[in-house]
Amino acid sequence: MVDVRDKPRRKGRGYIRVSKKRRDMISPEIQQDEIDLLAERENIEQVAEPLQDLGLSGREFEERQINKLVEDVEARLIDVVLLWKWSRFGRNTLQSLLNIQRIYDAGGDVRAATEDFDGRTSVGRLQITQMLGWAQFQSDQIGENWQSAHKYRRKKGLPHSGFKTFGYKICFTCPPNEPGERRNKCNECREGIQKLDPATKDVLAEVWRRFTFQNEPMKRICDDLWERGYRTESGERITPTQMYKWLDSGFSLGWVRWRSKEKILQDKKVVREGRKNYYRSSRPEYFDVWVTGAHEPVIKDPNEREILWLTYLSKRFGSPQLPKSHHDPKYSISGLARCTGLRLFEITRERGKWKHAVCGRNEGAFSRGKERIEQYPPLPNGDRNPHTVYFRCTHGALYKDCTGSGSIGVARAERELLDWLTQQAKGAASVDEKMATARDQFALKGSADEQEEVAKQLKELDEESSRLVRGYTKGIIDEDKYVEEKQRIESEISEARERLERSSGKVVTLRPAQARFLGLIEEWEHMTYSRKRQALSTVISHFWVYRDRRRSKPRIRVVPLWAEEHDRLAPPSPVHPSDEAD
Repeated sequence: MVDVRDKPRRKGRGYIRVSKKRRDMISPEIQQDEIDLLAERENIEQVAEPLQDLGLSGREFEERQINKLVEDVEARLIDVVLLWKWSRFGRNTLQSLLNIQRIYDAGGDVRAATEDFDGRTSVGRLQITQMLGWAQFQSDQIGENWQSAHKYRRKKGLPHSGFKTFGYKICFTCPPNEPGERRNKCNECREGIQKLDPATKDVLAEVWRRFTFQNEPMKRICDDLWERGYRTESGERITPTQMYKWLDSGFSLGWVRWRSKEKILQDKKVVREGRKNYYRSSRPEYFDVWVTGAHEPVIKDPNEREILWLTYLSKRFGSPQLPKSHHDPKYSISGLARCTGLRLFEITRERGKWKHAVCGRNEGAFSRGKERIEQYPPLPNGDRNPHTVYFRCTHGALYKDCTGSGSIGVARAERELLDWLTQQAKGAASVDEKMATARDQFALKGSADEQEEVAKQLKELDEESSRLVRGYTKGIIDEDKYVEEKQRIESEISEARERLERSSGKVVTLRPAQARFLGLIEEWEHMTYSRKRQALSTVISHFWVYRDRRRSKPRIRVVPLWAEEHDRLAPPSPVHPSDEAD
């Protein structure tokens, strides 16, 4: 008998996936336990905590971390990928086999704790293919069942899913169900038709009329609902984003909507082109099938409902999008200040680890007290005095989900911006440097035709790679021919991707001439807020508001338009509230 301790110690890392993330799920712990047992049994050293994909389907690979594991094997950082079952790797047989083959080609191995087959043997490969095929069969079967359920719901005039919206209740007699538990279906709610809630139906109708007919801002409406004691079903504050989501669905006006198969295929094509969250939006234009639902609308009159819906769509989505330069900003720094505070309650994929996520959102304007306003009268041109207005993170001030980066007055922000403009006016790039930069930018622009041609080539190479894998797995192509063709395809894919990256590179804005800064400084005191804002937008992208040490006043770091992409996106390191303790 061979002792496992005599085997060479290999490095490995586990992979955990759960299709539906729930608060009370135990699957990650079960998978972790089995992976630990396998590693101990096979003398495998786990270099880090297992990668976790919680709430992600196994049918797609784009958003999951499988590619990171494959790259770690190819970089010799690990030797083995550890799984609970083969279905955790994926429920797409072809894509799963392609990624597993990449691991084998790099000299690595994939092991499943409860379905342990040696993929380096012919029998092992057959068993793995069968398990992956069975996993895809189960996924396809679940998908067909959901399609049948959705077809039944559409036939009955029910929404695509049983979501709960403000103004309605599914049942008035069944007790509230705990998260993760099935709802008790009595005779009253068995049909699944949502019923008007007497306590909130009139309020929802009021929101429709106030926003559409009376042109009230949605934030003011939601603040009024908060003061009147109206909350979501979970007891949280109703935000404008949440209210827009309810109104966009048209459910409270009697509509039920869904996407046709053609629309889904079209949206998936857009997602593959880079817009990952395209089809997850609740906006009306993402749905192409609208029918009258079986539920009762909050407004009885059909003529008023029609006018409300058409006016709402026109007001919400039909307004012309004017160029940025045509907008009339209220203050000189409107839309330029970014928060460097820390967002709260954001957890990483790694179990038990928390991260500090920088807020990065635009800061909003707030008014000083009445005494300050009386002390500093309006400016001669009618603008508010800059000493009476300050900017801070709106989310931190209103919703308490950001630690904030402190408040900065308009007057002090303008002084620091003017100092920055003065520094920029002291030096300018030479003509030769500008010409070289312009040539580099022209080379980066590429052409749309070239990008389309390269994208088409990548698609053809991907299809050729899939055919090659099918031929190899079926025994039509021998191993030597497979290795030779695979290396050729990978080389061509690498060259095409480099070509595409070069042709689609972002053009960096040229640094303006010295005269631009001198002109801004000379005219600064004579410009209105609107003119200052437009002038600043010609030289800066935004500025970060931050604190550089404990209890310090907020400062700003200006990000010019000609900065590199990394510099534009990377904020200064914020100071966490815990660092400010005495």
